[in-house]
Amino acid sequence: VTGVQTCALPICTSSALTNTQTVSGCLPPSFSISGVSTNVQLQQGLTGGPFQVSVTPQYGFTGTVTMTVSGQPSGVTITSPSQSISGTGTVYLSSNVTAASNAQVGGPYSLTATVSGNGVTRTMSLSLTITAAPPPTLLITCNILPNPVNLGQGATLTAQASGGIPPYQYTLNGVSTGSSNQTILSTTSVGTIGYPVSVRDSQPQTASSACSAASRCPKASSRKS
Repeated sequence: VTGVQTCALPICTSSALTNTQTVSGCLPPSFSISGVSTNVQLQQGLTGGPFQVSVTPQYGFTGTVTMTVSGQPSGVTITSPSQSISGTGTVYLSSNVTAASNAQVGGPYSLTATVSGNGVTRTMSLSLTITAAPPPTLLITCNILPNPVNLGQGATLTAQASGGIPPYQYTLNGVSTGSSNQTILSTTSVGTIGYPVSVRDSQPQTASSACSAASRCPKASSRKS
């Protein structure tokens, strides 16, 4: 066989050539990619995934390949992994996805993975969905002042909501007070009395608790004769 151009992997093998055929060129080193994990669903405030792509060298390719991902919504960051290829085995590139607490909710968004190395570039499509984080847990606390309270004297019950998604709507001692978190209590019996409180937010979530106040007889005033 004459006039054969040598390279890593020629278009034709020498066994397929006759004494009148020559190899006109060689395929350049390259690689192919395939999606392993191309769909990610992630909640705001979390890191997940990953997107994963396999890279298989062709025609003697060696070198470092890097994957970058573009097209993600605001508030989302995606890592750019690299791998070195030195043989014929397949390598895997995995990109972790982080959604900030204020990441744009929606999807599926169409993203593009680009794998490049030594002048070779391959692309493929990815899909990302961002879901809303659950609201903070709604809590309620309360206090009564003064405490203890003299029988027949008024006391102020104050509730305080936190978490959840405002605005808040209160129910204090069984009476709806709307957005007001205070009510005046009237004590009619002696002893420790519990007063229930509850709150609802805009989700709506609900939370409840109770406060106690000690009611006592007023001290008799002393008089001098």
